[in-house]
Amino acid sequence: MTIRGQAAAVRFDKVSKHYGPVVAVNRVSFEVQAGDLVTLLGPSGCGKTTTLRLIAGLEMPTAGSVFIGGNDVSRLPASARDVSMVFQSYALFPHMTVIENVSYGLSVSGIAKAETRDRAEEGLKLVGLSGYGERLPSELSGGQQQRVAVARALVLEPTVLLFDEPLSNLDAKLRRRVREEIRELQQTLGLTTVYVTHDQEEALAVSDRIIVMRNAEIAQEGAPSELYEGPRDRFVADFIGDANVVDAELISRDGDHATVRVGDRVELRLPHRDQPAGPVKLAVRPEAVILKASEQEAGLTGTVLKSTYVGGHVEYTLDTDLGEIFVADHQYDALISAGSRVWIAFRHRGVTLLEQQD
Repeated sequence: MTIRGQAAAVRFDKVSKHYGPVVAVNRVSFEVQAGDLVTLLGPSGCGKTTTLRLIAGLEMPTAGSVFIGGNDVSRLPASARDVSMVFQSYALFPHMTVIENVSYGLSVSGIAKAETRDRAEEGLKLVGLSGYGERLPSELSGGQQQRVAVARALVLEPTVLLFDEPLSNLDAKLRRRVREEIRELQQTLGLTTVYVTHDQEEALAVSDRIIVMRNAEIAQEGAPSELYEGPRDRFVADFIGDANVVDAELISRDGDHATVRVGDRVELRLPHRDQPAGPVKLAVRPEAVILKASEQEAGLTGTVLKSTYVGGHVEYTLDTDLGEIFVADHQYDALISAGSRVWIAFRHRGVTLLEQQD
């Protein structure tokens, strides 16, 4: 017996959710292709968890339609949607053994005991917990408890699997390992998965696509590399990793690209993103700032305000004519001390023209 649900696409068509005067989700439209993992990313209160609950059937939309597998499920209860959800708190029954926890959903669905046991054991095998069935949740680590919660969801063979902040209760090292396990399992089983987090590194690591939410609406969506390297506005640039937002001037446009001047001496060729000539703002990733050994190699100067060694790289805060700039130097030879003068250049990758509204 192999656990494998029939993956189904999820589509939102102008979906809104109001709680009295409070708008939690405002005319949101998106599609999750069957077999993809899409992350809803954003700060607390942006609407991402409400969106997840609208997929699960734990909330009903005030307006608009929710489709799963091409069927309008907007008014169907959670029990009729063939969707499983893994909660932030794991929601394991402390008085039940691991195998009983994994079997619970199957048991209440009236499935025969022999099949229930087989599917529960297969679920534990999938998450690497064979032999743990007779333990209580209290006898497991946090990461193991999370895997039990995943197994409990998988054995129901859902068409869509939902994760609500699944790693927030784990320490940093364990989060990395468990997110890799979740991604590998999702890809192996071909599950349609919607994943909620406020952690941008987590979202970048696990997703086929990311939907960034702000104030109950979608700010931007796309592949992880697309959002990181081409944020649309300051909010997305700041939320998907660190970004220095600096003033610049668009000098001229040629085809899809523009010549953009930064400071007095630096000119960059960047996609113009329909921005007209004149003052513009750039998002500059910390790793896109290059520190040079002499003025001849660079166009800007700065003074080191702070330098911090963090193992794999050195972080600097620089005082420049563009304002304070944060730098992540992954190719350092020696730590540059505070008070030192430095010369600055930019990589083309990691520098993006922001839209005019910012």
